[in-house]
Amino acid sequence: MYRRFLDFVQQHALLNADSQVLVCVSGGVDSMVLLHLFLQSPWKIGVAHCNFHLRGEDSNTDAAFVQQMVEQHPHIPFYCADFDTQAYAQENNLSIEMAARKQRYDFFFALMQRYQYTHIATAHHLNDSVETLFLNMLRSTGISGLHGILPQANHIIRPLLFATRRQIEAYAEANGIVFREDVTNRSDAYLRNKIRHRIIPTMEEMRPDFLAGMEKNINRFREQEQIYREAIEQKRQALLTVGPNADVLNWAALQQETAAKTLLFELLRPYGINESQAEQLMADGETGGIVYTPSHRILRDRNRLVIQPFSAQVEQDRYVFSEITDINESSLPISAKLVNGNDISAFPKQANTAFLDVYHMQLPFVLRHVEQGDRFYPFGMKGQKKLSDFLINQKLNRFQKENIWVLVDGLDRILWVVGLRSDNRFRVTEKTQRFVFLELTNKDFI
Repeated sequence: MYRRFLDFVQQHALLNADSQVLVCVSGGVDSMVLLHLFLQSPWKIGVAHCNFHLRGEDSNTDAAFVQQMVEQHPHIPFYCADFDTQAYAQENNLSIEMAARKQRYDFFFALMQRYQYTHIATAHHLNDSVETLFLNMLRSTGISGLHGILPQANHIIRPLLFATRRQIEAYAEANGIVFREDVTNRSDAYLRNKIRHRIIPTMEEMRPDFLAGMEKNINRFREQEQIYREAIEQKRQALLTVGPNADVLNWAALQQETAAKTLLFELLRPYGINESQAEQLMADGETGGIVYTPSHRILRDRNRLVIQPFSAQVEQDRYVFSEITDINESSLPISAKLVNGNDISAFPKQANTAFLDVYHMQLPFVLRHVEQGDRFYPFGMKGQKKLSDFLINQKLNRFQKENIWVLVDGLDRILWVVGLRSDNRFRVTEKTQRFVFLELTNKDFI
């Protein structure tokens, strides 16, 4: 088995000559065999054990057992942590399994960082990987759940994945490896144990080489998933446009794709969406609907989806200026220049600029968001118009409307809908003696 252990490490590039490994040892047969193999290896190791205090005195006995085993090798550091896992699970509304998992890996990664270990080694084996595959199938995780346990993920390595539980037990017996048995492994209270004790033995009755066949399947699934991920990435490049404040998914083009619902879920998964939310987006044919994920909000806007992180939402509501020329601070996205006369020919006339006669303006000036009831006289149009109707005609989505700013004077009259339209009441005419040139200097502002 030692030769196969080294071959597996090399095959999956789990370690190099300078690696220092924190070996996680519970005291059970799997982890004691893992420790035995690492003791023969050329790598520097330390040993970590967690006492979750879930099995009364047995938990303490396990901790003492592992410590005694490690003390036979004085050059190997030993680290042990005590956890009140029952209380932690209740305080954080977690299952016992999830609470223990979080405590365990938080402890391991803290040790890794403090003592400069390069890897954390756990004793997961082939049976564990097959059990995980069945668990993921029951949880409907899709193709990503079929790869079982990966040989390496986030500095965690599993160098025993090539071995079955029977092979590990046989190695322990042949080499006189002493271990502790966790009696909870016999219980069917946990779903994993039900798979271990009922499903896998039944499969092995039907096909004695079931585990060997599943190992081949798992390896094949991993390769197929890689092809799948590469195809998803190609679709991401074609359908998704990344912007400074929001990303945009081409909804119309998505609808032409095969398996559009699955593709939608995969494209939006990095934004924290779950499967039911993806189904909601597919079923909801109306513009304006929003789905909220832990990190983003996703808006259905005509033939596209607009995906905005919460951090992109505007934090400040308004800026107040005592003079129009004060609108020149470097932190502001717009600038103002006061000019004598009415000759605007020297200035660019673009959507992001405005020219306003200052004669009828009142102090102070306020840069704020759109408010309910706002009205103005759009330049080039006759009469007054509700700002909300004007924005609808501009075909702006809900997120864009939230980010629209208006510059108003002391009488709360709109001077400029920033980046879109100025107010006709303040237009420059032949009678104008002084005007202000306004410019949107950062288009990402709207």
